[in-house]
Amino acid sequence: MTTLFGEITPEKAEGVIQNIYSGERSLLISSESGDLYAALAIHDALREHEGTTIGTGLVASSAVFVLLGGAHRYATPNCRFMTHPITTAGEPDATEIEEAAYMQHQLSHILTECTSMPWRMAAGLLAEKNIFGLAYAMTVGLVQGVPQTCGDL
Repeated sequence: MTTLFGEITPEKAEGVIQNIYSGERSLLISSESGDLYAALAIHDALREHEGTTIGTGLVASSAVFVLLGGAHRYATPNCRFMTHPITTAGEPDATEIEEAAYMQHQLSHILTECTSMPWRMAAGLLAEKNIFGLAYAMTVGLVQGVPQTCGDL
């Protein structure tokens, strides 16, 4: 099993993606966030290879979209999740504002595609900061349940 703990960086993403392409299909995630584009690269690799993702600890911000890359998604009983609107550093220029709006739309699309959420609900979940637990994550289809056996891991 591959692990992704801490901040998501392009370097960590490269290692995770190499493991996925080498045949490792399970990813344990505990991350407070990081580089969104690196997270989406992991998401795409997991989707392509029908990986399994397991959230533990905190799965926040861009890490939620890594989790959503799994064809089979689980979370440990005490896992917490956090979503929020896209932010930019400092004073964004017009291009950065346009990219943030595009990515906000794209992330809503990913949530809708990967879960049972309708578009309006997905967009709302990303419109403000939300922190929630396993029960809500299961209700909206973010995860399918708690790992029952070592085989689920």
